[in-house]
Amino acid sequence: MTARLRILVVDDVADAAESMARLLSALGHEAAYVTRSSQALKVAREMRPHLVFLDLGMPEIDGYELARQMRAEFGFDGLRLVAISGWGREEDRAASRQAGFDAHVKKPAGLDIIDSILKTVADSPQGLRS
Repeated sequence: MTARLRILVVDDVADAAESMARLLSALGHEAAYVTRSSQALKVAREMRPHLVFLDLGMPEIDGYELARQMRAEFGFDGLRLVAISGWGREEDRAASRQAGFDAHVKKPAGLDIIDSILKTVADSPQGLRS
């Protein structure tokens, strides 16, 4: 059993965000979701998540900028950011690394990929960066 994690899902597609949060909860984690990037920092401050699944193509503030803001506020210790997007070219992955993401997953993410991420974050003090 993977250690219980606090996980925030940020996606402007409400069904996708809610489905992911429900799946994570069913796997035994504390999961919350928001559909507006303007809510993400507020909820992250309150929740102090171990892991954030963050859509890149958000209106208002895109996922790249939101990742930069989260890194500026929370740093790297104890917070792992995973870009989750329909964009999966190498230049998209490079841009997400540059913005401070630990990993980049192309939608739709399979359960095996999500489970691997959860285990890596739970099992390693360095999370996905190890």
